[in-house]
Order: sequence, then structure tokens, then C-alpha cells
Amino acid sequence: MNFFNNQPPNAPTIDGKSGKAGKEYKYTFVTIDPDGDNISSYIINWDDGTQDIVDCSVGSGKEVVVAHKWNKTGAYTIRARAKDTENLWGPWSELEITMPKEKITHSFCCSLMFDKSGSLSSKYDSLG
Repeated sequence: MNFFNNQPPNAPTIDGKSGKAGKEYKYTFVTIDPDGDNISSYIINWDDGTQDIVDCSVGSGKEVVVAHKWNKTGAYTIRARAKDTENLWGPWSELEITMPKEKITHSFCCSLMFDKSGSLSSKYDSLG
């Protein structure tokens, strides 16, 4: 390989989904190297104060799957970049996700309004 003509890897594609805080999710990273060099590592910033450096040594275009869990609700931007076996870093890519709060279900909400006999609780009489 001619070092002077070598190009860095492309920005990785990041695939994954939003979810609930406190639950672990898997994210897939795929990077193409224009020269066909293997991808030697990724740096992943999870936007929650943590980052991973993943040593992987995979072929160009091959998937790397990394799991992460956010402990707090919020919107996050996952940022990642890849390095090839020629020690060239590619550009960053991003994926925006959210980890919303748990939703209150209808049955839970309604159970607060009714007493044990199924009648509307007296504390809600003033609403109607």
C-alpha cells in the first residue's frame, strides 16, 4: 500500500433506536474504507459523559455492534468515527436518539380516580 495515496475511512453509519432510560440497547457501526483497509478501531461518544474506544480489526464494510445504556432520560447524540489499519481517522458521524420517561398507562391513571368499589372517588366529585 502506498502511504502517500492512502485515504482515511468514510464516516461510519450508525444504526439503532431510541428507547427507555435504564435499558441497554445495541447500536451497529459500519465503515467503508475507500482503499479497502481494515477498520482497526472506533471511538464512540455517547453524549452522557462516557465514551468507548472499540478495538475491532474488521474488514471494510463489516458491522461492529456495541451496547450502551443511558441512566437518565433525555435527548442524546451518538457520535462515532473510525480509524483504519494505516492509522488514519475518518470524519465523525451522528445519530440522534431519545430516552424518554416511562409513560403512565391509562389503567394506572384511571385507577387513581376510582375507589375499590369502582365508584368515582369522592376527591374527584368537585371536578364534575
